[in-house]
Amino acid sequence: MFRPTFLAIAFVLVVALSFVSAKASDLPTPLPPPIDPTLLQQTLERSAALYLIRASFDVMSVDDILAILETDAAELTKNGPQPEVAAALTEALTAEGSYAIVSLRYLISAGSANWPTDRDAGDYEKDALEKLADIQHQWLADVQSGSDLRPLLLGIDQINAETEGHKDLPASLDRFGALDQLVEAAIASTKTAT
Repeated sequence: MFRPTFLAIAFVLVVALSFVSAKASDLPTPLPPPIDPTLLQQTLERSAALYLIRASFDVMSVDDILAILETDAAELTKNGPQPEVAAALTEALTAEGSYAIVSLRYLISAGSANWPTDRDAGDYEKDALEKLADIQHQWLADVQSGSDLRPLLLGIDQINAETEGHKDLPASLDRFGALDQLVEAAIASTKTAT
């Protein structure tokens, strides 16, 4: 009668575990569920806003934004939204958007604005500083809540245009007007890649 020894039992267990782990590694990695199209669009809008703010300070080129957004869109489509990426985006938008607002406020307070001539420069300055205070408050709330930032970006651009002598926002100073087109193109790139 054969009595297995401890070594024989251990050998059988090692062989069995090797076989099971080899078969498990052959299984395909499960794909993440497809990203909700609304979440994809909102995330790309926030990313585009951040990149356009950076471009307004010459930290990055406007010409590079679409390629970066397409990479972001592909990553989101492949891996879904990652909490740490969303948190970093919120943090960057909070800081860099606030910096854009404070920089504009500083330019005005320093007396460096070249206001339009249709009304008193002091009135323009007072109105602009009040609007910027409102935009700053709303910016912090809207970035945290995930709200649409485009109206605030338009407000920043309008005040910036006024500091350069334009009553209305000319196309040459519309730094955030391309946001929708950039996002649409980035989303379209995910459809052609699949």
